[in-house]
Amino acid sequence: MGKSSSEGDVNSEDEVLGYIDELYSQRFPIEVRLREKSKICDIYFLDVSRKLVRIQDDPEFANYDKKTVLCGFSLDQNWFSFQAKLIIFDGKPHLELPMTVTQVERRKHRRANISARENVNVTALEGLGAGVGVFGTAVNVNVEGICIAIDRAMQLQNEKTITPSYDMLKKGTKLMVIKVNRIPGVPVFQCEAVVNRIGRKAKWMLALEFEKLPGPIRSAIEKFVQSRYVPNKAVRRSYKRRLEMQKKREMDRQPQPAESTNSVSSKEKPKELIFVQEPTAETSFKTAAQQLEMIIPVADDNEQHQDDLKFSDAEQPLKPVLISLGDELKDELSFLLDVDEYEWVHAQTPMKIIKFLNERKAGFLLIPPEFNSQSMLEYLERIAGMGVLSGVEIILFTKESLPPKDLIKSRMLGIQHVIALPLENADQVLKIISPDDYELL
Repeated sequence: MGKSSSEGDVNSEDEVLGYIDELYSQRFPIEVRLREKSKICDIYFLDVSRKLVRIQDDPEFANYDKKTVLCGFSLDQNWFSFQAKLIIFDGKPHLELPMTVTQVERRKHRRANISARENVNVTALEGLGAGVGVFGTAVNVNVEGICIAIDRAMQLQNEKTITPSYDMLKKGTKLMVIKVNRIPGVPVFQCEAVVNRIGRKAKWMLALEFEKLPGPIRSAIEKFVQSRYVPNKAVRRSYKRRLEMQKKREMDRQPQPAESTNSVSSKEKPKELIFVQEPTAETSFKTAAQQLEMIIPVADDNEQHQDDLKFSDAEQPLKPVLISLGDELKDELSFLLDVDEYEWVHAQTPMKIIKFLNERKAGFLLIPPEFNSQSMLEYLERIAGMGVLSGVEIILFTKESLPPKDLIKSRMLGIQHVIALPLENADQVLKIISPDDYELL
């Protein structure tokens, strides 16, 4: 499955559990290799007490009971592998929790991303006048192949437009010609290719392997990739820490017992009042929510509920959520409706953010720097004291460069991602929230 990297080794049980738990919670599959075959399996659950991982069944697994198999998975734009014993327990396949998970490099060659603004058009034809034709723009490239976002597909014999699907071009399908026009610093070129993978996120994506690539073109692509390559670093994970954060969130959601305002000292004030200014004669009995409304006005309740995207009908949905704010972002982020592993919830007012964060574990909070001429960074500083931002990753979207004071506030709030508006393409966001979906080869 590739060459191992000792720096990427995960040896502690807590971290190994953290990685496997991340795959389970994000619904990412795991690959199990049986001799010359590979099986792609979903993880059904973790049996931590028995140190077993329940995986999707396959008839061939019965022949490998109590045998060691090689497994792998994709996370953080990296590939990880481990060896584990396959055990049939209660008639169902399980993997023993591995002692070590190793980061490996599956690709022989590095790849580089290509912005939609660079408009690298690609035409891929299964045949001349027959088969499927695909037209799109390049997403990433290396000397082995290219990945494109599909703009249009058609049946070449009658030029009839077709809707892309997983069955449109099978893995291994030979393409008579692909034409790439043009990667920065690389001349327009064409060659034969083989289909490696087709998949969908915000758009349908097609990954192709080059065949008979001319030597000068190969050298030019290699030079382009070297100029842009940035190594991916794996995120360390802790199962114990995730459980502690989950427990804290559950405790924060529990209602606090009502107490007389006369008997509560300043040190014993409820969490939601920590950030509120000391009461005056005019504001002495205002709630935290009322005072936040004074900071950032909210729309009429009946008005705001009409446009808010709702949670699913399930009482306790399994998917983490993406919470965004403001009409401009609602339009820019419309592609999030197609992101299957998250549920997108759009808030029309800042007050709704607190409500959503209290109700659900949020994966990401996507916000502008200002809302109704009020600083959202100042607002986040205030609600941070309520504990609702714990475990939430914030993405800031802005049309202009942030002033120094806002950059400092962003760092203090732990904001690592600032994206310029208007968006160049959906991948700017998708590579942050779902970094594993568009691997080339």
